[in-house]
Amino acid sequence: MDTVMFRRCTLIVALVLAMAFAARAAPGNAWPNLSQAPTAADRTIVVNHLVQSRDAIAAALANYYRPGNTASPGSTGQTVYKSWLLLWKWSDLLSRTETDEARRFLTHHFYVRPNNSRPTLYNSGAEPPADSTPAPVEFVEKTFSNPRILASPLKNLLPADAPAPQDQPLASLLPPELQREWTADENFLQTLLDTLSPEDYSPQVLRNLVAMRQAQPAQFHNYKSLAIAIAVVYDQKIPNYWPHRQVTPDLVPVKEQPAADWFAYWVKTNESAATYVDLRTLNPEELKFVVDAPVDESEFDWARKNIHHVREDFAKTFSDITYSVYRYNQNALNWTGMDYTLANIKKQGGICVDQAYFGMIAGKARGLPTLFFTGQGTNGGHAWFGYLKGLDRWELDCGRYVNQNFVIGKALDPQTWREISDHQLTYLTERFHSRPEYAASRDDVVLAGILEAQGNAAQAAKAYDSAIAVCARNTDAWDAKAAYLTRTGASVEALRALHQSAIQQFSSLPDVKAAHQSALAALELAHGDTAQANSLTHQIADQNQAGRTDIVITTEAQKISTFIKARNWPAALREHTDQLNAMGRKAGSSFFNKITEPLVLALSAAGESALADEALQSARASLQPDPDSSLDKAMRSLEAAVDSPDAPKKNAAGAKPLTK
Repeated sequence: MDTVMFRRCTLIVALVLAMAFAARAAPGNAWPNLSQAPTAADRTIVVNHLVQSRDAIAAALANYYRPGNTASPGSTGQTVYKSWLLLWKWSDLLSRTETDEARRFLTHHFYVRPNNSRPTLYNSGAEPPADSTPAPVEFVEKTFSNPRILASPLKNLLPADAPAPQDQPLASLLPPELQREWTADENFLQTLLDTLSPEDYSPQVLRNLVAMRQAQPAQFHNYKSLAIAIAVVYDQKIPNYWPHRQVTPDLVPVKEQPAADWFAYWVKTNESAATYVDLRTLNPEELKFVVDAPVDESEFDWARKNIHHVREDFAKTFSDITYSVYRYNQNALNWTGMDYTLANIKKQGGICVDQAYFGMIAGKARGLPTLFFTGQGTNGGHAWFGYLKGLDRWELDCGRYVNQNFVIGKALDPQTWREISDHQLTYLTERFHSRPEYAASRDDVVLAGILEAQGNAAQAAKAYDSAIAVCARNTDAWDAKAAYLTRTGASVEALRALHQSAIQQFSSLPDVKAAHQSALAALELAHGDTAQANSLTHQIADQNQAGRTDIVITTEAQKISTFIKARNWPAALREHTDQLNAMGRKAGSSFFNKITEPLVLALSAAGESALADEALQSARASLQPDPDSSLDKAMRSLEAAVDSPDAPKKNAAGAKPLTK
């Protein structure tokens, strides 16, 4: 055989072998085999045939799915099944396009108010009004169908270095070698996909992870949870008022830098043993409260050199800052002048927001997850901080004044920059979230979505039921089932039964219970049973008067807002007076901010000055603010505004209350 013929034969053999290998590497009718865990060859198929693999795995998962029952997981509790489901989640994520993910992300930022058909964009950290609802998905899809137009609102939400979304799959953001590496790393995928929130901007999360992995490959392997935490915190802009609203933003030593640089800094800090806790031992849900302060590194360095409280006593950091009585007396509640550094705060002293910020940054410098809280008490607003004191043990009242009736504190979840309460944080960090049945319940909801997408409504309903049965404490499972029933036009009886069961299940969790009571009241009202709707609203008030006045106030604010919109002044005043009589002084500044002030301004704008004065006098008589407290000053300011010839003509109560 001559050389030319030999080369031709060799080429033909190579082509035949390549075709045979390609055939084996592509999904076939018998693939995937859910009777065994995914092999290396299976994972190669996923990498090489992403969309086909996603669809084939989804079909197999649906075919093999069996629901669970009370505290006993079904298919989603089985190791092999869970591994295949994880591969489906990964292939599903990477199959999505950047533009589709951008539109999905925007649905969490456009809201619409009653009687206002034009949706409003709310930036990071901006809380939509209580009476607003998310804009219809169809609005975002239609308005931003053009990628060039899509880039415009994203500029308000994403980091400056985030590129405009392209009409390409997310897999394009990963180099081939990283796609293979991560597809084979089940622990990494599980942690990442468990951490991702629907409100994350997934293209930037992946870009952040790629940048960190490429910059420090060895350290990425040792600090995967840290990398994931940084990726989900820095996928969007921080609020423009960070760290709080009582400091001129230009004075805060914020340092904007890529996620990879933050990763390098925190790895270096941990490797130098400068932290009280090894960052490698924390999970992303904890680590995001360490890495969420984008201040100059010199601030952390100063804290480690000058603040020496041990972890057990770190709450004392709040009192390291001398309280500025002068600023309080002068009502100078905003920090102005010198730079807002820890050294200057220590030197000059401050009010509660400065004390809380000081403690929060000092804790992060030592690797302690910390949060900055604000709340409304008997005489006005206040700020304090919380930190992870030990394993699964948070101390959330560092500097909190018990005698001022601060029933609830609000912080920001740095992953979404949405408000989170101290009660919610306590619930979310309970140990049951790490239990197998909770994971199985979450995955039942995922399976329900797959089955619903395939048109298998009967099995989808069983999967939603399984999610609740397997882990009844999973609040998301109840919400998912309620959304499914609403989406599919279920009967009033079915929705009523679901909310009634949830009310019973969450009898010891006032927030969750009240949410289902409110949903049930809205359902009854929509179907004409006004008496039952009012009864449920009164139940919320009666059941929370003693311990959770914040829930009562939120519910009553919504009710009185309805009367204001209808200009039903007698009903609004009657409800206002009744609640003041029931709650008394403990209603505090929160009642004034959320109920009295909006009502008084609305009455004044309507020319009902006598009724406005009546409401103010009732509030002062019941709330009994201490002389010269922030609540007393706010009341006097509103009284002067109402009595002024230039009384406000619109409700301006949306401003955030100041804390002292």
